[in-house]
Amino acid sequence: MKKKLRMGANNFTSTTEFIMLGLSRDPNTRILLFVLFLLMYIFILVGNLGVIMLVRLDSNLHTPMYFFLSHLSSAEICFVTTNIPQMLYQLLTGNGRLPVIRCELQMYTTLSLGCIEAFLLGVMAYDRYLAICRPLVYVTIMGKWRQFQLASACWVAGFSIAAICASITFQHTFCRPCCINHFVCEIPMVLKMACDDVRTTELIIVIFAGIVVLGPFLLIFISYGLILFSVLQMRSASGLRKAFSTKKL
Repeated sequence: MKKKLRMGANNFTSTTEFIMLGLSRDPNTRILLFVLFLLMYIFILVGNLGVIMLVRLDSNLHTPMYFFLSHLSSAEICFVTTNIPQMLYQLLTGNGRLPVIRCELQMYTTLSLGCIEAFLLGVMAYDRYLAICRPLVYVTIMGKWRQFQLASACWVAGFSIAAICASITFQHTFCRPCCINHFVCEIPMVLKMACDDVRTTELIIVIFAGIVVLGPFLLIFISYGLILFSVLQMRSASGLRKAFSTKKL
């Protein structure tokens, strides 16, 4: 019995790389997709960099809303840079081989930046609620230090959740030909390649996904619901204009 177990252990090998099948195997289609995604990538970079520079240079935009918007643009730049260059390389060369460590790093950065963007959207909705529904105390509540705290909390929470999810995903052993029918390393695709039981890992990831998705969603829904309720109670046209014009807040 021990001999059989030993033989099984000797025959057990763990994979060292993943093979991304990508979007297409046709050379002409890959060239077309390469051009399209390259243009999209440049457009995203230029647009978000323009937002960041405009917020920094224009003193009229030194408000909490644009402060969070610049953080959102920074996260978006990092997010697309994590995925699109790798995809462009694969489309151009047809080489979809990705070492496990690079796959894990890509998964971690993609997850963290996605979480950060979701949390920032929730914070921005909360900021609009304060600006419209509680204008008398808005400046006091949303001061410089509070802005820094909220933005930092979004980044720390995003990186922390991603670290947990990526680490428990790659604690499994991948012992089969790991061909992923995708162009990035995502948790569901990677877990399909695992050779051991992944049910506990999937449960933990679902819990964190619920926090990341439902938390900001509820905050956005409640904030804009309160804003709508407050606006509908304003009878005068000047009150409505004042509610929607929050540029100077």
